[in-house]
Amino acid sequence: MPADRITSWLWAACVTAFAGILRFTGLGSPNSKIFDEVYYAKDAHDLLRYGYERNSDNTGPGFIAHPPLGKWLIGIGEHFSGYNAVGWRVSAAVVGTLSVLVLVRVARRMTRSTLLGCIAGVLISLDGLHFVQSRVAMLDIFLMWWVLVAFACLLIDRDALRSRLAAGRPAGLRPWRMLAAVSLGCGLATKWSAVWYVVAFGLLAFAWDCGARRSAGHPRPVLSTLGSSAGWATAYAVVLVGVYTLAWIGWFDSSAAYDRAYGSNALVGWLHYHQEILRFHTHLTTYHRYSSLPWSWLLLARPVAYFYSSPTDCGDPNCSREVLALGNPVLWWPFAGTLVVMAWRWLARRDWRGAAVLAGVGAGFLPWLPYPHRTMFLFYALPALPFLVLATTICLGMVLGAPHASPERRLFGALGVAGYVVLVAVTFAFFYPVLAGQTLTYVAWHHRMWFATWV
Repeated sequence: MPADRITSWLWAACVTAFAGILRFTGLGSPNSKIFDEVYYAKDAHDLLRYGYERNSDNTGPGFIAHPPLGKWLIGIGEHFSGYNAVGWRVSAAVVGTLSVLVLVRVARRMTRSTLLGCIAGVLISLDGLHFVQSRVAMLDIFLMWWVLVAFACLLIDRDALRSRLAAGRPAGLRPWRMLAAVSLGCGLATKWSAVWYVVAFGLLAFAWDCGARRSAGHPRPVLSTLGSSAGWATAYAVVLVGVYTLAWIGWFDSSAAYDRAYGSNALVGWLHYHQEILRFHTHLTTYHRYSSLPWSWLLLARPVAYFYSSPTDCGDPNCSREVLALGNPVLWWPFAGTLVVMAWRWLARRDWRGAAVLAGVGAGFLPWLPYPHRTMFLFYALPALPFLVLATTICLGMVLGAPHASPERRLFGALGVAGYVVLVAVTFAFFYPVLAGQTLTYVAWHHRMWFATWV
């Protein structure tokens, strides 16, 4: 690891503060529920009042399609800031800002460069999709947070195990691995799509353990890892299930929640509720004008309009105001190429970082591909975004050049990297009004709708 431990934290704090200023400025605008806030803000308020979600007219329990943890987190903001636009968005803003800090540290650990770590943080700070999701009361930013934290914990566990084995010491207790299980359990308790990260990270952790034993000179690294995996895999599963179940404590504590009285006891009702949720998700084919297919997400083919109005205060007869969940095109459009580079680094150069990035992206994209008739949206890709940014950051490290490269090579590499980051920043600034819900003339708004599918 780089020797600038304290300084690196100061730089990480600066990048995080920059992200926070962007996300908290004008957080209460629009001053009304937008898009799925009509569900999640109310559900969070119900959890605070009753311990369970109620139906839209508040006459009885309501069926919900996602576990409660994300709404509990939204409810924390409502508890401290009130049942208003800031209250139901502030938790998302906090988590979105902190995710920048975690990504900076993850990228630094993976690249062994504080500069590249900060670049990763700046890039995700300037992404439109991450920015918008950090400013709305929806679940996806919380899912992304838990996935990223779990990956960070596994990364620390990987380095700790390799150090211990290289020193001839046993693996010992592995608290970071258990913290990863806690985080993934929280992810499952936010959205079920976290299950694919449970699988991907489990396989990744196994591969890392094999690699650590191989590097330490173990004669049979795979068999040795298999022999030691049963214990931690069992503990991993117990922690996952325990954390997930704990998130439903409000449902268990109530006698009036949905399906609470079904069957002979609470467990029967809870399992039946889960069957209904699963049935809902497997049959979700309702038409939505902003739905899109996973293969189109990297192209930003169909962003999602969360809010649109036509005010009269822009100094022009025709005004537009919108909140559009749109990724930064300069950041997103090269992602496919960076993933090809990651595959090459993994397969041709045995670079573990390529495999890690592909695992994180694959868990966020591949499970959706077999269901083309299901209703899906661009923001479903949010949990994979940190890994896409990591891919770009590693590629920028290649452009920058190795530390032992000639000064001329490093200079031209630095100019290329700086130019790209500036281009990302300029693009974010250009789209900022339609990300933050600012009023524009209709002509200015239309200039930002580069494709008909963005309208």
